This record gives sequence, C-alpha cells and structure tokens, in this order.
Amino acid sequence: MRAGALGLMVLILASFAGPARAQSADDLSVPPPVNGEADPGTSITLPDGGTRITFANGWVRRTEADNSFGPGGSKITEEDAQGRIFNIVKYDAKGTKRNQTLASYNLDGTTELQNVSYDADGLVMDMRRETILAPPAPTTGSETGSEAPGRTPTAQRAGEGGTGDQSR
Repeated sequence: MRAGALGLMVLILASFAGPARAQSADDLSVPPPVNGEADPGTSITLPDGGTRITFANGWVRRTEADNSFGPGGSKITEEDAQGRIFNIVKYDAKGTKRNQTLASYNLDGTTELQNVSYDADGLVMDMRRETILAPPAPTTGSETGSEAPGRTPTAQRAGEGGTGDQSR
C-alpha cells in the first residue's frame, strides 16, 4: 500500500514540474544536419537565465522565461540560419504547451503563419492560418522620392511651419 501511495506522490509531483521538463519532439522544428545524425548543438546561458543553442546547420533555439500564461512559464523560439523565426512555443508554469506559432516562408515572398492555442490541459482550443503577402517591390528612378517636383519637403506637409498650403 505504501509503495502505491509513494508512486502516486511521485506522479503528482512530476505533473507539477516546471518548464525544464523535456519538451515533445513534435514541439520543435529544427531539422537534423544533412548527415542525418542528431546534433546536440552548442549551448550558452543568456544573461536573463534563458539558453541559446546553436546547431551545426546554423539554426538557433532560444529558451527564455515567459509570463503569457502566468508566472513561471517559458517560451522556445527557433530561427533558421538567416535569422527567420520558424517556430515559437509557449508553456505555462506546469510545462503544458499553451500556444504554438509556425511560420513557412514561400518562394513567392508570402509568409504563412499557423497559430494553435491550447487550454490548460494541453488540448487544442483554436487553430488559425494566416497568409502575409510579400511587400511590394521597391520602385526605381525618380519615383523613389516622396517629394513632388518643384516643391520642398516643408511645403508638402501642412501644419509643420512650411510655406505651403496650410488649409488642409
């Protein structure tokens, strides 16, 4: 009977483990290096108490404190070798995943975001997808300036003490 009670207490205490518990591999998106072997990366401790792991393929995984779901939570952010964020996972103080945002960067310049919200038990509450259009290409030639020919910048802006039309 005592062994069963002790086992139950260990199970209960383990369920209150903080964000330092092992995260599910499904939460993380850093791919293995080309040779297919697992890469443990090089880890450093950040001044704020978080960690930064740099992998051989240039990807970076940063773990830091996050209070989005109350004190004691954590956030993992993953970036590719170009510094683009691909994955953000937030956990509450019990280590339960509460939010995940995945980004896909497409060849046409659009970015697709998938945001999944979880309840306190880690069950999916809401899932949203969003596509962000690529910014317009920069214009060339004389069109790049914002000033109209023959007018000074102060004359174009009403109410800034210029000599232009102040009636707008």
